[in-house]
Amino acid sequence: MRRVRRSAIHLTWQAGVILALLVVAGCDGGEDAQFTTPSDIESSPQTVTVPIDHVADVSDPYNLVALSTNIFTGRIDGQSGVKALGSLPETQYRVTTGLNVKGTVPQTVVLNQQGGRFGDRYISFGGDRPLEIGQWYLFFTRYLQRENWYTVIPVHGDKPISEADANNNASALIDAVVRIVG
Repeated sequence: MRRVRRSAIHLTWQAGVILALLVVAGCDGGEDAQFTTPSDIESSPQTVTVPIDHVADVSDPYNLVALSTNIFTGRIDGQSGVKALGSLPETQYRVTTGLNVKGTVPQTVVLNQQGGRFGDRYISFGGDRPLEIGQWYLFFTRYLQRENWYTVIPVHGDKPISEADANNNASALIDAVVRIVG
């Protein structure tokens, strides 16, 4: 029974990837766009959204916390690369960290966001938007040891916050997450 379930999930994921690549191949060429801010992708016909199927409803903060190996605040200092671990791109950012809420992270980390440029298209996982350079966030991540980076959980795993809140354990958002973490 377990093998059948894994196969069905794997086939569903493969079908989603194939569908996304077919959509990419069928999109109008248009001009080469630079997707540097979230507003750049909102109205772009060159953005392709790949459906995602989380193992749990990550819009529920309890599930989001449970799925995260590390939760921390950080400022996006810049993009450091784009790499595809599978067939779709993932974007890496340099991040200066603030508070550790769950787990421990160093003062600077590489943060990975699934999605990124694929030719002249932007591939978005579940409608996730690119992170903004200079912005502070509360990140819900999973650590990938072989790449030494922290992958942000798509869509719900990056909450923009002020710099003051990012460095304040008593801020409302940080306090709420700390209470869930226990």
